[in-house]
Amino acid sequence: MLVSGNQILSEIISGELIEHFGNCIDHIKMLPIYLELGFDKKKFITDYDVNKCTKSEIQQLKDNFKIRGSYNSEAVDFYIGKYIAIKADPKQHINYPKSLAELKALDSNLFGILEKCIDDWKKMPIEKENIWDDDYNSISFEFYQSLSDWTEGKTFE
Repeated sequence: MLVSGNQILSEIISGELIEHFGNCIDHIKMLPIYLELGFDKKKFITDYDVNKCTKSEIQQLKDNFKIRGSYNSEAVDFYIGKYIAIKADPKQHINYPKSLAELKALDSNLFGILEKCIDDWKKMPIEKENIWDDDYNSISFEFYQSLSDWTEGKTFE
């Protein structure tokens, strides 16, 4: 709801990305529990064998992320989607470290915002009686605020 109320963020973060991001962070929390219960990691997601960030997708981001000083809104959305897909993939494809390095090189500030959000999410305890109180709200609001700050002074197409 915060994103939809922010003129710039609502242009660069699609509804599909919001849904994808939420699904991926759920996977990040659920995978360790799934594995502790003895289930097969290969059956955790239906597209287990799919590389979530290919070399051609990284090249597409490099070619389109920023053009003549303006950020491509769709490319920013794609960047965030690729980042979270890598982080949530239980397979951890062999090229992911290189893909993450390429994403970081493309925009280290945005990369850092995403890293902090995921690190905070991983640290958030789910054993609490109500995880949706302070921890969840502070992580999501800090993420929103950091993304909003990141957009300051930038132009988007």
